[in-house]
Amino acid sequence: MLYRKILVAFDGSEGAWKALRKAIALAREGDAELTALSVEGGLPRYPGTIDEVAEAKEERDAHFARLHNEAVALAWEEGVAMRTEVVLGLPARSIVSYAQEHGYDLIIIGQAGHSGAWGTLLGAVTDRVVEHSHCDVLVVRAIPEGKAKGERGRAVEDFGARVQVEDVMTRDVTTVGPETSLREAVELLVAGGHRALPVVDRDRRVVGIVTNGDLVERGGLRLRVELLRSLTPAALAEEVDALEEGKTVANVMTREVVTISPKATLAEAAHLMVARRLKRLPVVDSAGVLLGLVSRLDLLRTRSEAPIQPPFEEAPVRNGQTIGEVMRTDIPTVGRTAPLAEVLDAVISTRLNRALVLDADGRVVGVVTDAELTRRLSPRDHPSLAQVLMSRLPFASLSPEQRRDLAQATGTTAEELMIPNVATVRADTPIGEAIAVMLRDRRKLLPVVDERGRLLGAVDRSDLLRLLVIPKAKPEG
Repeated sequence: MLYRKILVAFDGSEGAWKALRKAIALAREGDAELTALSVEGGLPRYPGTIDEVAEAKEERDAHFARLHNEAVALAWEEGVAMRTEVVLGLPARSIVSYAQEHGYDLIIIGQAGHSGAWGTLLGAVTDRVVEHSHCDVLVVRAIPEGKAKGERGRAVEDFGARVQVEDVMTRDVTTVGPETSLREAVELLVAGGHRALPVVDRDRRVVGIVTNGDLVERGGLRLRVELLRSLTPAALAEEVDALEEGKTVANVMTREVVTISPKATLAEAAHLMVARRLKRLPVVDSAGVLLGLVSRLDLLRTRSEAPIQPPFEEAPVRNGQTIGEVMRTDIPTVGRTAPLAEVLDAVISTRLNRALVLDADGRVVGVVTDAELTRRLSPRDHPSLAQVLMSRLPFASLSPEQRRDLAQATGTTAEELMIPNVATVRADTPIGEAIAVMLRDRRKLLPVVDERGRLLGAVDRSDLLRLLVIPKAKPEG
């Protein structure tokens, strides 16, 4: 039977990519109209600040835009024009409703490998779509874990599918209890270089997690933890002393914690981090006892050490093998002589919290970060700086007195505020090598340049993590 309109449920997971490839093949065979539908479950339930809500929306929109660009490119390579849509709601209900409202006569959905809420409710989502759909539903079964047979019958192991979380997780994890004071929690975060702390009971069962956002929104912390590390000891003590007396971790922690099994694969961990916009996951056993912590850096570090698998000879290359093929181009930049107002607006313009400094020929000469601004322009001396960095208010929104105060600070051009000698890579650098450079220099942003050092684009850790989520194209078999 040939179908006129095909809808494929698509969340960017391994199962969804397999379903997409099947949908493309059927659409090409029957010259059918094809749409990839993604369902977004909403914004974070516990945002740390109003800014984090906007940041989450920005990340969500960017995530789906990149995901859909990859999907459309794959369809185009196969000669199929495909539409993409994102709707807000519950996965099963949204898929069925969209298909019925728009007259689709076939829904294609992957059976396994989904991320986020789709993964949690996998059986329910697939079963409900099959049960309630007005039209035919094709459930595409998953390839057995660890093997995907090509047309020549050779088994190809995928890096993300064969390495488990327990192989890379950090086992010595700093934790706090619900009764720990906020002051002690902040001091542990700053001293240990952490961004979040698992909260455990006396049996080491995970009962919550305390994050930057929790401390800012509900704990009264005036600066993010990474900015606190830029302060002098006296200024840091002042910020800690300003925390409300008597408050404990139990008063501010997030209680609904996303955790992962030690036997989960790195691909599954990456799926979960991308889908839920998380940077770390507590690793727990079946009883909820904390065994370790796996972070985005752990996944990237392991990925940088793994050989890049060659694509199937019969399949088109997706994702690329070089950093230039996956870089983004929407990077905030300023010139060497840019004044503080322009620098601040560039730094807070994206979730990156940093801007690259270019010379007159477009070569990268440095980077300005929110932490470096905090270090060089103390919030104690310039309180309006903290206001801009924490609320992302543009410089022009400050009062004339505040603007004048900052403008009079010494060393307020981009060149005077930047970190020089930033590591860069060429566009033809292999992805694994580029990740290694980023980790070696402990940078969150890696500029990509041409042979003359001129900026072409950049990648950040989120971009690189998504490379673990979107699998290489594999032929059906």
